[in-house]
This record gives sequence, C-alpha cells and structure tokens, in this order.
Amino acid sequence: MPTGTPDYSKACIYKIWSHLTDRVYIGSTCDMTKRWSSHKRKYKKWNNGNIRLTSSYLLFDSVGVENCEIEWLHDFPCENKKQLNKEEGRVQRQYKDLLVNKRLESGLETAEYNKKYNEEHKAEISEKMKKYQEEHKEEIAEYKKKYREEHKAEIAEWHKKYHEDHKEEIAEKQKKYRALKKAQSKS
Repeated sequence: MPTGTPDYSKACIYKIWSHLTDRVYIGSTCDMTKRWSSHKRKYKKWNNGNIRLTSSYLLFDSVGVENCEIEWLHDFPCENKKQLNKEEGRVQRQYKDLLVNKRLESGLETAEYNKKYNEEHKAEISEKMKKYQEEHKEEIAEYKKKYREEHKAEIAEWHKKYHEDHKEEIAEKQKKYRALKKAQSKS
C-alpha cells in the first residue's frame, strides 16, 4: 500500500546510548521523535516474539530501555536513503569499538545482512510469527478491517493501477486457468 516518502532534507544521524555502558547504537532518520518511539515500540514487540532483531535491542536488553536515550549527532540533508545510509555507515565506523550495530560488524549492506539473517533464522522467525498471529488473531482482524475502511479509496486506486499495469499478465493467467478447468471438466 502507498506510504509517505521520507523528507531526506530533514535527515540526521543519531545515537542511542546509556550512562550504564560505553556501547552505543548509531542510526539515521528523517524524524528522530518517531524513530525513538519506533525503537521502543518494536523492542516491546520483539520481546513478545513477533519481529526480527534490531541491534538497538541488544543495548536495551543489557541496560534496560528505560536507561537509554536518543541523541542527535548531526543533520545530514540528502536526496535519498542510499546517501543517508552511506553517512550512517561512516559515523558507525567512527564508533566501531563501541558499536552494538551488527550490520557493520558483518561487513554487509543492510539488504544483504537482512537477507542473510532471515535465511539463517527462517524457522525461528516463522514460529514467532505463527505464535504472535495465533495469540492476536482478533486484534489483527480488527486492525485489518479498520485499515480497509479508512483507506478504501487508496486501496481501490492501488488495485485499479495494478490491474492496468499487469493487464497482459492477468489475461494470461486467466487463459491458463480456463484451459485447466476445461481440461478437468472433460476428464
């Protein structure tokens, strides 16, 4: 579904730290307040077993999320996520010995690291997701229903555009389906 595009002119680099340890998490964002809330909210979800690990959780686990703070390091207005990630990596290398960020230690780009992590933890992630979905079935259904109601026009527009963009592909699938049904009815 469509989402808002980040305003990279407002991008910045930040660190999460605690007075109880020298270890830090270095990140980047276009909205520090939302990002800090997101770290804490997703940490809670991770503790409940329903999302994958983010390195900041290692810091939260070691000293307690209530003992951590987010601190602006510097603004970095740019044009896109790739430029912002490059600056984030540069700053991470400055903090290398104190860093909890795992992606940098692996030497992989974000997408490569996430892919490798997901492959290595596929069964564990799948089990956590199943458990979460079972335990929150009604909440999820209610959320989806509410979302569909609130975004009815956007969803309809998205489907319309999808069908226009994939007209030949859809027609080919329908043709194969009809041929299969016809063959099955003759048997």
